[in-house]
Amino acid sequence: MAFSLVAGCPSSGGELAAPATTTAAPDAGVVETTAVPATTAAPATTAAPTTTTLSDEDKFINGLENAALAVEQGDNVFINCTVEAVGIDAAWSLLDMAPDEYLDNPLSVEDETALTACIDDIAVRRETAAHLDASWGATVSTSPEFFYASDVPEYSQSLLEEALLAATALWGNYGPLEYWVAGLDVAAAEDLGDQFCAKRVELGNLSSVADCLDWDHTPNFFVERAIDSSERIVNGWGGGNAGRNGNRQWGLHLYSSSYPICFAEPSICPFADDQKTVFHEYFHAVQHAFIATANWDLRDELMHRENIWWSEGGAEYMAQVGSQEMRDSGVLTASEWAPLPERFGWMIWDIQEWMSDNPGQSPSTIGYGDDGHVAYSYGAWAHAYLAFKFSPGVLLDTFYPGLNELGWEGAFANTYGMNSADFIVEFDEFMAQPVDVLVEILP
Repeated sequence: MAFSLVAGCPSSGGELAAPATTTAAPDAGVVETTAVPATTAAPATTAAPTTTTLSDEDKFINGLENAALAVEQGDNVFINCTVEAVGIDAAWSLLDMAPDEYLDNPLSVEDETALTACIDDIAVRRETAAHLDASWGATVSTSPEFFYASDVPEYSQSLLEEALLAATALWGNYGPLEYWVAGLDVAAAEDLGDQFCAKRVELGNLSSVADCLDWDHTPNFFVERAIDSSERIVNGWGGGNAGRNGNRQWGLHLYSSSYPICFAEPSICPFADDQKTVFHEYFHAVQHAFIATANWDLRDELMHRENIWWSEGGAEYMAQVGSQEMRDSGVLTASEWAPLPERFGWMIWDIQEWMSDNPGQSPSTIGYGDDGHVAYSYGAWAHAYLAFKFSPGVLLDTFYPGLNELGWEGAFANTYGMNSADFIVEFDEFMAQPVDVLVEILP
């Protein structure tokens, strides 16, 4: 079976095998009797334990197999480490061979030593993550951790934390979770990147701060967002970027966010908009918590990310409705914003305009990109329609609990009694109706 660092082909190995130890059973003591007084034979000697140890070659091959398994499960750090350790040419040669073929195509001693460091690093990181794996998908008692650039105002921090904790109260506290927030100052953003990388080393996610700065996008994200958010404020614009960036193989829900302009500058935009954003992003943690596998491709398949209306639209619908519910109940700080039906009306204009410009096509086919906002709106309305038709609770009570066993399409059919293709046809016909008819289904 090919050992592919790119394709992540499964390996026959896994964890490094422990040396086998065999101990011979001791012989029974024998008592001999003669005419002379009886004597007891000396106890039989117990055989010394024999230990079968792996050769250095076997350990190396097992290490490669372990690395292949990690890459299959979405850990690309080993690929980067290999390229840096042995060069791109030698790395590509390794990509095309099975681990047990390595003995016929060995690296130089110097390169093998460098590659061994990569193998040892991945073994340590996988061992560190293993103890977190058992709790994946379960709610936890530990609170989310928040990390801010030094120039993020305390009142903005308080509003953001209030929103995230309200979302955990509504849908369950899935963790461990880290939420990293950039500011406006570039130097402060760089310092936050250094803190982020130090945290990755502390938890054993990465082997060094230098590796983190080289390979992880988050430190650069903080700097880029600081520049972008500063420009937005000068122009009187809200918006920004926030996202859940993994990380299943680390046993962690990991978030990074630009400066929360609506929390910090309510004259530009109502901070209810940022409350909704926090709820939207946290619902992605809820979605991911129900997906057990660490394989990135399978996770994307179960998230239905090929067409984003389901995952992003689901997060948008749940965030709009959930944050409104928490504001109405007083759990969230009150904020002036358009009523829920009006906000969903804005989405309808996006959807119907796109459908008019793309006759015979469905917004269900839209992916990330220029029209991505239409998919968010379309998906939010699709979830509103499903909640109205089948009850709001079935998404979390039926669909997600069945996802691992049934797959996405199977879980959809099991929950809603139809396949997704038939649903899209029905829903697209529904969305062709006037706005005042559509908003009647909203809670």
